[in-house]
Amino acid sequence: MYGRSEIAQLVITISNPITTSSEDGSQATAGHGMALDNIRRRLELAHGDRAVLQTHSDESRHYAVLTLPLD
Repeated sequence: MYGRSEIAQLVITISNPITTSSEDGSQATAGHGMALDNIRRRLELAHGDRAVLQTHSDESRHYAVLTLPLD
């Protein structure tokens, strides 16, 4: 995880490895995105379009990038 300050914004990036199975050996399952939708809605209510949560994945990692206004 790291953060950087941009013009009147704080940008935080969180990265986790992609796992194909859980610790008990069962297959990992994809979620339905409800928690991410809730976070995005709360950000919108608190900051309008000045706060953003973006997510994406590559072959080995999941990423969440949170941008918050500093003012």
